[in-house]
This record gives sequence, C-alpha cells and structure tokens, in this order.
Amino acid sequence: RGIGLVYIVFGISALLGLSLLFAFKSIKSEDHETRIKGKFILFALISFTIASVINALVPLTAITLIIIRTILISSAIGFYFGFLLPERFVRNKE
Repeated sequence: RGIGLVYIVFGISALLGLSLLFAFKSIKSEDHETRIKGKFILFALISFTIASVINALVPLTAITLIIIRTILISSAIGFYFGFLLPERFVRNKE
C-alpha cells in the first residue's frame, strides 16, 4: 500500500498541476467557446481529483463506492463537454 499510494499521489498531482495550467489558459482565452470549455475542464479536473483521493484513502463500502462512481461519472461528463462541446451549448456573444 505504501509505494502504490505514493504512485497514485504523484500521478494525481501531475495530472492536476498540468491540467490546471491548461484549464486556466482556456478560461483566459478571447474566444467565448474556449472559455466555456475551460470551465468544464476545470470542473472535471476538480471532481476527478476529489473522487481519486476519496477512492485512495477511504475504505470502499457500498455507499462510498456509489458516491465515488457518481463523482467520476460527473467528471467524465465534464471532460466530454470540455473537449467536445456540442454547438447547441454555445451562445454567440455577437
């Protein structure tokens, strides 16, 4: 459990750190659609990190498994909208 936990923490930290840079650059973009995508990616990163930490540290029971999987599903939906945002969700600001 010791080296595996170190590996998980390192992986989550690297993913979070680099992806936060990507998300904040997207949020600061001039393009309206890119800013929306950046917000979805930021939401997905935060929810993925929370679910991963809970999964690594909390003993799995039926309730915690349902909570973790629900958070991971919301994270996956956030990543979907962040990378493949459907056109109907973008309002033109013109």
